[in-house]
Amino acid sequence: MKLWPGIQTAESEVVARLKITAESLGLECIEIAPDGHRSEDAQPMAVVATDPKTRNKRQDHSRRSEHQPANRATAATKGAKVTKDEVDFAIHLHFETPKSYDLFSFAALWNPVQFFHEWGYARVSKHLLTHDDFLSCDSEGADDHLLRLIHGDSTRLPPHFKLYHSLSKPILEPTLGDLKLFYSGINWDRLGRGRSRHHELLEELDKTSSLRIYGPKVFQGVRIWSGFKSYVGEIPFDGTSMIHEIAKAGVLLCLSSTPHKEAALMSSRLFEGLAAGALIICDENPFGRRFFGDSLLYIDTRKPVAKIVADILGHLAWAKSNPEQGVALAKKSQQIFTFSFALDQCLRNIYQGFPARKLALQRQIVPPPPIQQRIHVNFLLPEYWRETLSRYLESIKTQDFRDFTANLIVDSGTLLKHGRKIRSAIANSPVPVTICEARYFERASSGKIMAERKLGEVLSEVIADLPKDSWTMFVAPNEELLANHIGLLVGSLLRNPDKRAASAGLLLRHKYDGKTFHDVHFDVDFTHQRANAPNGFSRFLFRVSSFPQQLDIALRHLDKKALAVLLADGQITREPRCTVVVDIQKEFPSRSGNEAAEISVIEDFDPGFFKRGPFATAAMLTRLEPYSLSLGQLLPDAKRRLASELIQALPIPKFLRPFLRAFYRLLKRAAS
Repeated sequence: MKLWPGIQTAESEVVARLKITAESLGLECIEIAPDGHRSEDAQPMAVVATDPKTRNKRQDHSRRSEHQPANRATAATKGAKVTKDEVDFAIHLHFETPKSYDLFSFAALWNPVQFFHEWGYARVSKHLLTHDDFLSCDSEGADDHLLRLIHGDSTRLPPHFKLYHSLSKPILEPTLGDLKLFYSGINWDRLGRGRSRHHELLEELDKTSSLRIYGPKVFQGVRIWSGFKSYVGEIPFDGTSMIHEIAKAGVLLCLSSTPHKEAALMSSRLFEGLAAGALIICDENPFGRRFFGDSLLYIDTRKPVAKIVADILGHLAWAKSNPEQGVALAKKSQQIFTFSFALDQCLRNIYQGFPARKLALQRQIVPPPPIQQRIHVNFLLPEYWRETLSRYLESIKTQDFRDFTANLIVDSGTLLKHGRKIRSAIANSPVPVTICEARYFERASSGKIMAERKLGEVLSEVIADLPKDSWTMFVAPNEELLANHIGLLVGSLLRNPDKRAASAGLLLRHKYDGKTFHDVHFDVDFTHQRANAPNGFSRFLFRVSSFPQQLDIALRHLDKKALAVLLADGQITREPRCTVVVDIQKEFPSRSGNEAAEISVIEDFDPGFFKRGPFATAAMLTRLEPYSLSLGQLLPDAKRRLASELIQALPIPKFLRPFLRAFYRLLKRAAS
């Protein structure tokens, strides 16, 4: 998954190396955008396994379905959505976005916890939980962060496979090159973001003529290495050029950020130097000594700069005086690298072990069939929307768990008018689809729609026809189910026989300025019906036998909050995974409703509903009284943020906004 198409980043280099490594193994690596479509800027690759043994191994070790395309190498075209029939799994390289595509997804644990805090800890930590499995790079800090997040989740397993931000080729014969120090990076000091990692150290080394600096010449409009006589130039992000430049220099200066040291997590620079056959001078990052021992040379960057410079120059002087020993040290460290950390080793292990790993994870989620309960999944179709029907059929087809009954709940008038098209569409579904008629509308004898019925009325009639010992789910027209959704919730109810319902998290999809975004949403709150934070429908799987007596006296009077009374006393188990995608710009039901009236119905029917369990909210306790906002109780940052947002929201010309901000600051000073 390439997060920033069109921008050259460290992830771009990793993607290039993954593609090179995949080709060497007879595999194909496809670049995808965050939403699962083929990246528009990806260069097409024709990677085909030409060795019959390789082809056979590939067929044996990958998950296949009856829908296997004839030619996988050409199945994914540029800009097309990539499906699980075309690829085995995805590797997600960064935590900025959640998994929002319907593929088995590995998240690479490549970032220190501190980076999560810098990006918004709660938000991006939730992104990790949207993935199916995780790839360790032997960082205790990164692994422990993940293990804390999944602690107590019986559907998860600790990371099994390793994936380092490494490479497989070129692997160059160790030499000492020109016995120059190689350093690559961005001089953040020039961008006004505080001191760079080792700015003062680099300034001192720049005076020695022993240093070669590589990196972008201009970054964000700033010549970031201006004034450094050791600056050489930029290196293409092609997966190989970096290695050759390191080999020319001969000695790699491997410096870590503080968060990387605290996490015992090494950046890709170490692996690049090892592949280049360079002599490595490494800082006090625990990863180096743990895995490479005395095959590296070390410095302690916690010491004064003068001492660090002296130690580095001392190592260089030793290598010049003892070239054979220096080369021997480089060979020793490179052998450790190729045996344990090379990318082809990692990718081969993942690919060959993937079917067994996937099966083990599936068994954690839901026991193997047969399942005793009958599962009824009801797809709501008030009107004929071809796109919605296609999405429903794709959600049915893609499910890993197949032991369910799919019911298409179609309005009787819609079925009369579009029945032939609907029956034709469902004819080839791999899971049989039963058409069930319902009345979403009050119609005149001519068929003209006179009024819309409350959604609760429709659901009440559907529920009346369900077997009492069944489990059921309702899918809204603006929702799509990821492949593991039904199995996840079935397994949840099997593991929690005392719970009346199970729920999963949502991925809220919305588009802005031509781009698609997905937000992770776990909350369930029936006190308010917000278009940008819906409760969703298909996220819940209910035990029909747990529905309250005389349910219809409340349900048929509800619309947007219809599912609330199905949850009875709040006995619900939550799964910390997002397996439903909701398009929040296509709200369902789209009509406005009487929220206060619906809340009254729910309270009358179940007086304690809003005061217990997952539905208790402070807002509900004061909903009958006017809301008041006390600015005095807000923190200073919150006040400034609120003031700024209010100014932005006001319908006034942009040129007046700075004056309003200045006026706010004046009032603030006066108040203090």
